[in-house]
Amino acid sequence: MLILEAFLYGVISIFLLVLGFYLLDLVIPCDFQKEIFEEKNNAVGALVGGLFTAMGLIIRSAVIGGGTHQAESLQEGVFFTLVYSGVGLVLFLGSYMSLTLLLRRYDLNKHIDEHNAAAGAAVGGFFVAIALVVSGVIQ
Repeated sequence: MLILEAFLYGVISIFLLVLGFYLLDLVIPCDFQKEIFEEKNNAVGALVGGLFTAMGLIIRSAVIGGGTHQAESLQEGVFFTLVYSGVGLVLFLGSYMSLTLLLRRYDLNKHIDEHNAAAGAAVGGFFVAIALVVSGVIQ
């Protein structure tokens, strides 16, 4: 049973990480795949690395804390994991939009598109900070 659960949560995690990647790619006006693999844009790489780390933290906390402790069955555990991960994604999307408004003087989108690695790392770090708070609440 434990192997089945590990496999199931692994598949769900991959799905959620890919979903987060594509949703954020829709919000940030640049093509993540092109920027990373063709343009070698370190800013986008740092931002996506932060996103994956942040999503991983939330998923891990949901599986360990919220998913298993609140759930009476595997189905409920999966449900809680999806819900908490969804909350994290909404917070990442909202926080990015908030940052663009807060830093509108500097045009965050433009800096990331122009390979400003510091801007990408700052956003990626912001995502990780949000994930640490959310994961603390979950556990």
